[in-house]
Amino acid sequence: MKRGFKFIMVVLAVLATVGCGKKETDKIEYTEAVQDIPDEFGIIFDSVSDEDKNLETMVGTDSFAGIYSYQNNWEQKNSSWNELQNSVLFNAKFLNQDKVFVALLHDALLAGSEDEANALKIKYFILGKDGSSEEVVLSNNTAQNYFESNLFTPYLFVDQNIIGTDNENNVYCFDLSGEMISRLLAERVEVQLLI
Repeated sequence: MKRGFKFIMVVLAVLATVGCGKKETDKIEYTEAVQDIPDEFGIIFDSVSDEDKNLETMVGTDSFAGIYSYQNNWEQKNSSWNELQNSVLFNAKFLNQDKVFVALLHDALLAGSEDEANALKIKYFILGKDGSSEEVVLSNNTAQNYFESNLFTPYLFVDQNIIGTDNENNVYCFDLSGEMISRLLAERVEVQLLI
C-alpha cells in the first residue's frame, strides 16, 4: 500500500511539475534487447542511455558500486569514488549521463560496534563519472539515522531539481544545492483513484 501511495504521489508531483493537458507531438523511439547482467552487479539502481544510445547502468553491492555501459560486453565507465569505500549504498538516481545522486551510510562497514553503527547518518552525494563527488546536505531532512527514519529516495530529475519521497511518504523537491523547493505532506493529502 505504501509503495502504491508513493507512486501516486510521484505521479502527482510530475504532473504538477510538467503540467497537465500538454499535447506532445514528439515520438519516442526505442530498441528492445535482452542483455545478460553479471551476477556480481548485485543491485541495479538506475539506467540511462548514453549519447550513442548504449545502456548505462548504476549498480552496487556491499563491496563496490559503479556505472557500467553495455556495447558488446559490460565495461565500467566511472573513475573510483572515495565516498563509496566502506559505505553502504541505499539508492542512486542518474541526474544526467554523467552524474548520479546517491544516498549512503558513509563508512558503515568500518563501524566496530552496534552503537557506532546506530550513530551513523545518511549522507547524500552527487557523483560524477570522472570520480568527482559533492556532498549535498538536504535542508529539511532531519532525524536521519541508521534506521533510515527519514531516507530521501529520488525518483525524478526535472529542471535541475530532484523530486522524491521520504519514509513517511512526504514528497519533496530539492535543488542541486540541497535547498528544499517544495514539500507535500502525506497526512494532508487524500488521493482517490477512479478506475
